[in-house]
Amino acid sequence: MTSPNTSLHAAIVDFCARIGRDRLLVQGAGGNVSYKSNGALWIKASGTWLADAASQEIFVPVDLAHLQSAIARDDFEVSPISRDVDARLRPSIETLLHALLPHAVVAHLHEINALVHLVQKDCEMLLQERLGDSCEWVLVDYHKPGAPLAVAVARQLKDRPGADVVFLRNHGVVIGARTVEEADRLLSLLTTQLRTKAHDIGLPCVAPPSHDVEAMKNQSYILLQDEALTELVHDRDLYARLDNSWALYPDHVVFLGPIAQTYDSVADCLGRMPQHRDLGYPIFIRDVGVFVPEAFNRARHEQLRCYYDVLARLTPDAITTTLSRTDIASLLNWDAERYRIGHAK
Repeated sequence: MTSPNTSLHAAIVDFCARIGRDRLLVQGAGGNVSYKSNGALWIKASGTWLADAASQEIFVPVDLAHLQSAIARDDFEVSPISRDVDARLRPSIETLLHALLPHAVVAHLHEINALVHLVQKDCEMLLQERLGDSCEWVLVDYHKPGAPLAVAVARQLKDRPGADVVFLRNHGVVIGARTVEEADRLLSLLTTQLRTKAHDIGLPCVAPPSHDVEAMKNQSYILLQDEALTELVHDRDLYARLDNSWALYPDHVVFLGPIAQTYDSVADCLGRMPQHRDLGYPIFIRDVGVFVPEAFNRARHEQLRCYYDVLARLTPDAITTTLSRTDIASLLNWDAERYRIGHAK
């Protein structure tokens, strides 16, 4: 079994645990951090949470030379070779992405302020306005996580080998650094430069009629007790976004479904209830509430809050881009994502 660099590993663990507690940086099992040491790439295991880094082992070592050799041959279908005898942890879907970057420390995050820009049609212009020449960055179009995304990033970096920041349309941001401290500084720079204030919606929290709550309970759906998320069904602009700006990025689709389940009333909902309640997808009933089935766990709740945090920072006239039906289908029919969902909590 490969042993980690003790001091570097400790710094990485502290960094992960800290950013993992900030919902604007990390949401549930989303995001990833890796470091390269002694011929191994130590990467967060699929389905684990960065926030748990200090309390449990979330990193798995894989053979770095094996991956780099494959990448040099343009073989992006290569499978990571674990250097952990136990091997109960499965390397992240994004292992290749981390291996191809030359940096010792790599952080791939779905940072809210970055996402606010990356889901908009004119995101390149928006990023340029905010960042200017404050850092070396590239923008990559949306590609399915895994090999397709790694190929696209590798091609971009051939033209801009000095880039330390890779923005991924409709996905997130990747930061490369020599040290944890440098990664921390770069992340701080990005969050500061891209910071977008959430709109003060401030709608009064009105409890739905008890008979509506009971009717939904009889269908095995309970009212989600989250005042912020309730604004999704009470604010006109936010509710409209549910239908026209739903599939904004991969994790949202994977955890919350391909389309928003929206209804005009409880009666409307009861007349055409979703068939697959075991999938854990939420239901949005206009001016009533957000209702969730038993399978709606903490990981899904975190993803829905992430979605709200993005929408609350979009201007009413912002034009978003969403994943295509083909993009969505490839995510939902992917065994790697099924594994990750199965290990979510």
